[in-house]
Amino acid sequence: MSSHYIFAVTNIKFMRGNKNIKGFTLLELLIVVTIMAIISGITVLNYDSVVLRSKLKTDYASSKVILSAIKLYELDNGKISDNANIITLLGAEYLSDAETVPALGGEWSYSDKKVIIIDADDLDVTSLNSAKDLELLAYLGLQ
Repeated sequence: MSSHYIFAVTNIKFMRGNKNIKGFTLLELLIVVTIMAIISGITVLNYDSVVLRSKLKTDYASSKVILSAIKLYELDNGKISDNANIITLLGAEYLSDAETVPALGGEWSYSDKKVIIIDADDLDVTSLNSAKDLELLAYLGLQ
């Protein structure tokens, strides 16, 4: 008797009047579309800050590589003057092509034993609020 009861429960047809419901109602579709719009809106808002944060970290790592290349160059050739065009000076012998242009735009500059970015693109750094991100901005001379 119990197996007959389960079969009857699983085959219940919802009826509105005498018509069987086959599909979704307009309200159900509107709810799903609204939920999808909210999720996509949150994703788009977070995308810009994630891209900016990744470019910032890329440039930080590149600045460390350039600083190491400068130290190697100075061991071989003597001191580099401040504000020298370091990318041209170091060339392919000390740098790969990946480090020659900052991801945030602008140019690399060497000053006070630091590699910074000058003439960077207009950056909207309002989405960067962690202490580490602000520290990286300051290190690269962008704040």
